[in-house]
Amino acid sequence: MGATADVTLANEMTRAALLKAGLACGLVAVTARAEGLLQLPAWMPWTGASTHLRRSSYAAQLNTTFRIRQDGARPLALTLEKIDDLSGNGAGSDGQFALLFSGPARPAFRQDRNHVVVHPALGRFRLVVFPVGRPTSRQHYEAIVNRLDR
Repeated sequence: MGATADVTLANEMTRAALLKAGLACGLVAVTARAEGLLQLPAWMPWTGASTHLRRSSYAAQLNTTFRIRQDGARPLALTLEKIDDLSGNGAGSDGQFALLFSGPARPAFRQDRNHVVVHPALGRFRLVVFPVGRPTSRQHYEAIVNRLDR
């Protein structure tokens, strides 16, 4: 009977070790995803990967500050000024819209898939943001979201 108890104890310790290792791996993956080091498919709803691709996520964030990080440069603080419909699409589509930001002009700013956007309410995510119009003392920046609603 003592040998059976020892085997059961060994199995439980193994399960506990596996659970701890799994939890540690999960935390590393979530942290890596948040830092943009790990790309997870958008169909994984638990990552919140598509929250930033919905108009409804931005509606309450008008006139708030978004920080755009670009390879080695200081973050650029932009204010969300407007949410527009894309021409030819139904008004108010949750998956098809344009975001108009304003902020300081930065001549070296470029359109890039690797922009990391940080916002207090929406978190950290990737979004292609690009300058539009002629810069004056302020520059306008735009992000376009055009996805099929499901």
